Amino acid sequence: MTRAGFGERLNKIRKKTGIKTGSLAEKTDVSVGFFSGVFSSEA
Repeated sequence: MTRAGFGERLNKIRKKTGIKTGSLAEKTDVSVGFFSGVFSSEA
């Protein structure tokens, strides 16, 4: 799986479950900026 594919899949799951990026970042101890980059395939 490519990084872009992973980001797209993770973002779809996040949206389907209703979790906000900030909540996901807090629960996983990863920065919101990192997730933003993953979701836009920049990280």
